[in-house]
Amino acid sequence: MVILMDFKDFKLMVGDTIMLCQMIEHDIKLIYAGMRQGDIYENLDNIEKEKWSLGQTIVELEQLDNSDNNPYFSHNDYRLLKRITYQRNLLCHKVFTTFLYSKDFINSKEYQKQSQQLLENNRSLKSLSEETQKIKIAVLKKYKRI
Repeated sequence: MVILMDFKDFKLMVGDTIMLCQMIEHDIKLIYAGMRQGDIYENLDNIEKEKWSLGQTIVELEQLDNSDNNPYFSHNDYRLLKRITYQRNLLCHKVFTTFLYSKDFINSKEYQKQSQQLLENNRSLKSLSEETQKIKIAVLKKYKRI
């Protein structure tokens, strides 16, 4: 199936997808900080001071989340969360250069491939973002952070 996405729409969707990645990253860090003992804001400050990457935060959260054998996120959720780092890096550093220097890039196979992948990533990240926000609220309520 060939998808022809207007370049303006492509650029908007890249921005929207990066925004979803940032929201998920912030929520993941907030969930982790909320689940840790101590002051949530100090926990969050420590994550920022130590410059934890999204990947590192996900690994730490998965360990903490599974420590009581009643995790908020499923194994598949964690698998998808771990893929976000790769997707975000691709969007920020390579997505345009994979096709932009090609003559008539809008009709190139690489542009079509990137358009399809962007649509799929955006769709899955929207769903994951909604799930992450629900879990964030549940965690913050459970640990009396809100």
